[in-house]
Amino acid sequence: MEFHDLGKQCSFPECKQLDFLPFSCPHCGLVFCKDHYLPDHHNCIASSLASNLQSTEPTNSYFQCSDSNCTATSAVALLCPVCKHHFCISHRHHGCLDKSPTEEDIKRWNTPREQFHAAKSEVDRQVSLNLRKKANIKGNVTAMKIQLMRLKGRAKGSSNVPVSERSYFLVYPPLQCSMSSQAVFVGRLWTLGRVIDAIADSCKVPNRNNEATAPKLRLFDYVNGQMLSPLTQTIQNLFDVGSIFDGSSLVLEYVPGDNVEIDSLINVALYKE
Repeated sequence: MEFHDLGKQCSFPECKQLDFLPFSCPHCGLVFCKDHYLPDHHNCIASSLASNLQSTEPTNSYFQCSDSNCTATSAVALLCPVCKHHFCISHRHHGCLDKSPTEEDIKRWNTPREQFHAAKSEVDRQVSLNLRKKANIKGNVTAMKIQLMRLKGRAKGSSNVPVSERSYFLVYPPLQCSMSSQAVFVGRLWTLGRVIDAIADSCKVPNRNNEATAPKLRLFDYVNGQMLSPLTQTIQNLFDVGSIFDGSSLVLEYVPGDNVEIDSLINVALYKE
C-alpha cells in the first residue's frame, strides 16, 4: 500500500527535504520544513513587504530563545523577570543573577543578625561570669576572712575613719608604677569615686581623675577582672550585692578617657604580690 500524499517537500530551494509535518508560511503560503518555516529562514519576500505596511490587523509573532546556542522559537513570549529577555522552556533557568540588591539593602538585612549575635555573645559572657562567681563564692568567703585578719594588722588609711566603719582591701597598683600590692582601709559608706582617690593617695599613685582627657584610675575585682561601677555607689552597696567582700583583692589601674568604654581587665594574672 502506497501513501503518495504523505508529507510534503520543503519549498526552500536549497533544502527540498520531505517533511511529514510541514509548516505553511502565513505570508507567502508556501510549505516549509521545521528548519525553514520562519520568514527569516526562507527569505520570505511577502513577509518583508508586509512589514512595511501599516496594517491594523494582528499578525503572528514568533519569539526566539535568547540563548546564543538555541534556535527554539515560541508564539508566546517567556520573559525573564530579571533581564526581561525571552527564553524557551529549556533555558528558562539560564543563571541570570538579580543584581538589584544594593550594598545598603544587604547591610540593612544583615544588621538585625549582627545585633542578635552581639547581644547573644554578651548574654553568654554574663551567664558564664555569674556561674564563675557563684562557684567561687563559698571558697572566696573563707579566703576573705583569713585575708581580712591579715590586712587589719598592716593596712594604712585615713585615721579619721572610725574603726567600726573601716573596710579592708589588698590593692594591686597600676602596672606602670612597678609597686607591690598594699593593704589599705577606707570608709564603708564612701562612694567608689572617693575610695579611688583615697587609695591612690595611700599608695602614692598619680591621680588625674579630675582632668577631662587624662587616663582615669578605676578599681577592678582581682578575681574576675570586672570593673567596679558606677562611681556613685558606696562600698556597702558593693558588699550588699556580692560584687566584692571585706578583705577582697582589688586592682587599681588606669583606663583611657571617659569616651572609651572598658568593663574588665584583659589579664589580672599580670598583677602579682
